[in-house]
Amino acid sequence: MGNVDKGKGLARILRFGAFELDIDNETLYERGRRVRLQDMPLQVLLILLERPGELVGYQEFYSRLWPDDELGLLEDNLYTAMGKLRRALHDPARKPNYIETVPRRGYRFVAPVVPVGVEEEAASVSAGRRFTFLHGILTVLLLLVLAGGWYWLRPDGVETVQARQHYTLAVLPFQNLGKQDDRYFSEGVSDEITARLVLIEDLAVIGRASVTEFRDAAMSAEAIGRELSADYVLHGSIRWDHRDDQPDRVRVTSQLVRTRDGTNLWAMVEEQPLTEVFRVQAAIAEQVAEAMDLTLFERERVAMQSEPTAELDAYDFYLRGNEYLWRSEESSDIELAISMYQRAVELDPEFALAWARLSKAHGRQYWFHWDHSDERLEASGNAIEQALAIDPELPEVRLALGTYYYWGQMDYDRALAEFESVHDQLAGSAEFQLMIGSVYRRQGRWEEAARHYRESARLDPRSAFMNIHAGQVLYHKRLFDEAMKYLARARSVAPDITEPYFVAGLIHLARDADTVAARREVEQGLAMTGRAGMLANWLEWTLMVLDLYDGDYAGMLDRAGHVDWESVEHQYQFQPLALLRGYAHVGMGHPDDARKYFELARQKVKVQLKERPDDPRLHSVIGITHAGLGQSEAAIAAGRKALEMMHPDTEAMRGPYRAEELARIHVMTGEPDLALPLLELILERPSHFSVAHLQNDPVWKPLHDHPEYKRLISDYAH
Repeated sequence: MGNVDKGKGLARILRFGAFELDIDNETLYERGRRVRLQDMPLQVLLILLERPGELVGYQEFYSRLWPDDELGLLEDNLYTAMGKLRRALHDPARKPNYIETVPRRGYRFVAPVVPVGVEEEAASVSAGRRFTFLHGILTVLLLLVLAGGWYWLRPDGVETVQARQHYTLAVLPFQNLGKQDDRYFSEGVSDEITARLVLIEDLAVIGRASVTEFRDAAMSAEAIGRELSADYVLHGSIRWDHRDDQPDRVRVTSQLVRTRDGTNLWAMVEEQPLTEVFRVQAAIAEQVAEAMDLTLFERERVAMQSEPTAELDAYDFYLRGNEYLWRSEESSDIELAISMYQRAVELDPEFALAWARLSKAHGRQYWFHWDHSDERLEASGNAIEQALAIDPELPEVRLALGTYYYWGQMDYDRALAEFESVHDQLAGSAEFQLMIGSVYRRQGRWEEAARHYRESARLDPRSAFMNIHAGQVLYHKRLFDEAMKYLARARSVAPDITEPYFVAGLIHLARDADTVAARREVEQGLAMTGRAGMLANWLEWTLMVLDLYDGDYAGMLDRAGHVDWESVEHQYQFQPLALLRGYAHVGMGHPDDARKYFELARQKVKVQLKERPDDPRLHSVIGITHAGLGQSEAAIAAGRKALEMMHPDTEAMRGPYRAEELARIHVMTGEPDLALPLLELILERPSHFSVAHLQNDPVWKPLHDHPEYKRLISDYAH
């Protein structure tokens, strides 16, 4: 790769729009916050800033950045780098604020560029100090006012979400009166009506999973509303009339019921050509709002009346994609959703909603490690770039952009900024509450995270998914009893889903050090999986860990002999089976056998590290294998590297695993004094770890007589 001459006519710091580029340190900032930008997009930006306002031709980029390219990939390389740069600058190609594309010629930087001199910097710092002082005074005053307001307005002893919504509405899946194969269409239309109603600031809308449960229920709308704690219920039916010789038509019947007294407030029957389906959706949403006496802002009215695509076949594929996307968390279903969204955008490249969903579907595959490849991340990024170029103000597009920063870049500040930008429009959505709560959780803002997770479960009370996540965040906060309530609700609505049993087992272990109860829960969850798939492997791994906790080393080795996998992984950990075998032989007093298995585990992780050198999980676990082999220096170096890459202060969910694993390494290498501060680091904050783990896991036995260990047990016992 060629190098850009950083001194070629450039000031030390350049300011454009909301951004500043520090040339010396090759660092981009947005309103004072660092923007993560890979090297190639940064080099492209530097070239453009050498001559703002002037055309920079493709050939100049090629000759300076890829002078030795022999594969004919120059155009793709430049396009990829430019796409990443545009995403960092929030700069849609079709309506650029910074970088203009000159067709068939190159690019031009069109925004004003202002050099920031030393004097200006000094003045800025001085002003910043004055602002900080005044801001501090104002903040204290504001906190006093808020504290007083909370004192007078708080509900006694109850933690609540200050909901802005005046009413809660449940939109039931519209009944399909046409062909059996058309059910996805009728339910998709009701989902789209829901999406329009969610945009109303004064309205909360019950989530999809909860209303789907009542699809075929022999209950009145009034009774369903009471079951869902909804003030109103909208229900109806759709008949899609397929015609060979004439345009297709749809007949939509809808009715709004007030649940407190069963009053039918509004009803509509409308038959229109299929091409009018968006107008019908908008009319239903607007008239429902009017019947509920809700005031619509102009922004909300315009959003309701939007038509996402002019291609009905593209819309059909979009609805099919939604059906697969929400069907399960299985990778196969997500891939089917991706194929449907891909067909939708091929038929209509201007379909912003489909591009946004396509980005989120690719992002889900990447985040959950179903396909944690650069190609998958690039696909997610390219899709959201297309959506932004078409309609950057669409709330669903901003939500997808925030999701991309969250899942794809682990850039939690930027993700949160995007989510907060559409808060007023999407606050009534369970999915939105889940996503913003998830980012708060990653940032270690646990109170805010728990508040949003509780709200997501309130908005989708019969969603196993929402209740599981609420249970998980409360488990990490060590609010074990409340967590169990959400998990019990998840099991009651979806007894065949595995995760509630798994998390409940972890709670029995973390709260009570009860391996018997934990084993019972995990075995029940394992039975639900049919003993197939990655989750089943993790449950089998958990049973082996419980064997180690119980000192049943022979039983653990026997169990290991009956599984057909060599390692398990999720976003938090990578665990080779050989590592557990090594632990078992240590417990049995077989050092030679233990070393053999630690070496097997090391070799397996070494192969993975060649493919994923930036994966902190792998550095942690290879450090543990080095410790098992008596290679103290290499073990500690690997563990420290993992912790530096993912510290609890920067990643509140995954970071504690790295701290615990480094503590484990220190104990295994005979340095308990170094392990104890790390254990306190994760005990003093919400995490997966508790004092019960210290008492149960045999790896911590060398600490048991240490005075500092006894203090930790005393201080952090729940």
